[in-house]
Amino acid sequence: MSTAEDLGVAGILTFAMFHPEAAAIIAGVLLLAGLLALFFLISRIRRFLRRRAQRREERRLAERVGQPPD
Repeated sequence: MSTAEDLGVAGILTFAMFHPEAAAIIAGVLLLAGLLALFFLISRIRRFLRRRAQRREERRLAERVGQPPD
């Protein structure tokens, strides 16, 4: 670990020791922000996968239509 990381962790721990309520509130807000970001990203990934599947299906249908009958 670098010295800057060690100092950052020490600062956060010191803040949490002297101001536990504020540290808990900050941790809760960060947790909620992380969960919101996670749900947002999951929805975008699912939308992308649905659109990709739809495009692939359209491409397969277009290839079948373009082929001569057997």
